[in-house]
Amino acid sequence: MRSVLLGFLLLFAVLPSVGQTQENIKLSGVVIDADSLMPVQLVNIYGKKRQVGAVSKADGSFEFIAQAGDTIVFSCVGYFKSEFVMPKGLKKEAYTLIQLMRKETIVLSEVVVFPWPDLETFQKSILSTNPPPSQFEKDQNLNQNYAQDILLVHEQEKYNYDTYSNYKLYNLTGIIAPNNFINPINWTDFIRDLKKK
Repeated sequence: MRSVLLGFLLLFAVLPSVGQTQENIKLSGVVIDADSLMPVQLVNIYGKKRQVGAVSKADGSFEFIAQAGDTIVFSCVGYFKSEFVMPKGLKKEAYTLIQLMRKETIVLSEVVVFPWPDLETFQKSILSTNPPPSQFEKDQNLNQNYAQDILLVHEQEKYNYDTYSNYKLYNLTGIIAPNNFINPINWTDFIRDLKKK
């Protein structure tokens, strides 16, 4: 009785796997140009369901895992986007594909270039143009502004340091720092700074 029961269990375990189709399929192949039949490199290849894919190599080959029934998209700059639907019911674990890509040609309207009527008009128009400032000139202006900002910060720090030093001197020794209000050198510096502004 046990052997019969064991036989039925094995039969039911094996039957579902017989004729079972593959869900994940290893998709590999090559992408070629439809006109020249040359390999196309750097083609983006992905499945719409899982958003997983690959990029074709220099020889046009690619390889990734796709799902049965998924739509595979092939896109590349200069080529029309194309799609391929993975067939359902495949019994093999791998599928090979040769995908043709058609070039996307854009026709531009005609452009007519009119030259200047003579050399003098050309020279006048070129010499009268005002080009925008170069990056070097912009950097020089930034450096000058930055230097002025540094000087202002430096003067503020010097004032803070002097004030703190005077405070410490008074706390430690009881000596008040000298007042430079009547110092003629400071008055000379003060008048010179006023003239600059």
